Amino acid sequence: MKKSTVKPPKDLGPAGRRAWSKFHAEFNLLGVHDMERTRLACKCLDDEAAFVETVSAEGRYVTDRWNQKREHPAAKAARECRMLFCRIVRDMGVDIQEAKETRPPRQY
Repeated sequence: MKKSTVKPPKDLGPAGRRAWSKFHAEFNLLGVHDMERTRLACKCLDDEAAFVETVSAEGRYVTDRWNQKREHPAAKAARECRMLFCRIVRDMGVDIQEAKETRPPRQY
C-alpha cells in the first residue's frame, strides 16, 4: 500500500484518520465530492468507535423506567453508523474487499 499524500481533516479521530489514509492510499479520491464523502465515512467510523466504547463501559443492556431490559441506545447508534459507513462506501464505488460470487454460474 502506498502512502497517502492527502492529509486527513482535523475533526477526525484515530479510527477516521486510519480509514482516511487507507482510502487515499488505495483509491484516487481527489474530487471535492469524493473528499467530502470520504470525510463523512471516516466520521461514521469515529462515531461508531465512541458508541462501542460507551456500550463496553455501561453494558449492552439498560433498564428502563418500567424495570425492563432494553438494548443500550449507543448500541443502536453504533449499528446505524456501521450501516451508514457501508452505504457511503458503496455509493462511492470503492470496496475495501472484492465481493465473492454468491450465485452459481448459469448452465446455459
